[in-house]
Amino acid sequence: MKWLLISLMALTANACATTLRTAAQTEAEPKFIAGDHYGEPVVQGLCIDIFRAIEKTDSGLLFSGDQGWSPSARIDANLNAGLLDVACGMTKTAERQDRQLLEPALFSLQYVLLARADDTVAVSRWQDIIQMGGENVVLSVNGTGPSRQLSTIPALRVDAGSASVRQNLHKLMIGRGRFFYYRSPANHPLIREYCAHRQIRVLPGVMRQAQAYMLVGPHVPPAIQQRLSAALRKLKDSGELDHLAKKWQVAGSGEFCQL
Repeated sequence: MKWLLISLMALTANACATTLRTAAQTEAEPKFIAGDHYGEPVVQGLCIDIFRAIEKTDSGLLFSGDQGWSPSARIDANLNAGLLDVACGMTKTAERQDRQLLEPALFSLQYVLLARADDTVAVSRWQDIIQMGGENVVLSVNGTGPSRQLSTIPALRVDAGSASVRQNLHKLMIGRGRFFYYRSPANHPLIREYCAHRQIRVLPGVMRQAQAYMLVGPHVPPAIQQRLSAALRKLKDSGELDHLAKKWQVAGSGEFCQL
């Protein structure tokens, strides 16, 4: 009878919970990483841990869809269309209204430039690249916050036509771009492989440091947004958000590939 009562209470709690629809962003290590659990593919990573931490902090909030992949541009579109409710680890862009980015920030991201290992180029700011002129193209993953940021820099030549890290690294190696703009890259297995074979290097210096937030759709009720923010504030104040960021090595991981 005791176990039956506990089961009924659990079912009642889940029935009263608010389920927030989300998706795992492709090409977004360490936020979302393809993993394996006893032979079955799973999505793991920093944002998965953040979802679970929020659920523990506020048992009335549940997340669904975090085991399904979707590119950044589609996540933005589905949020605006009301097909998704939240997205984890999104940076500020002109298209993302500040009111939809919940405080506090989840973690900080560093963005760096990758170049071919045999390229001796040295830059520390965008103006350095602009002044070079010629074929000094900066590659970026299509539809992401970083690619949108680059598009706002006057006179900077940008190619954001490819949707994956693999495609951009291929372009870099065959000379269709001189730089690849990417966040702290040590968590991406393909970038680690290229570095291990001394094919690419990370240029010294950080081109941009940006805060990453929980992004909510405009249709999400203010009361739910407030509960999400309250849960995140508890996780921030307890040190849990910082602990998870360190666990997944979010910041400062570009140094491993400086040749």
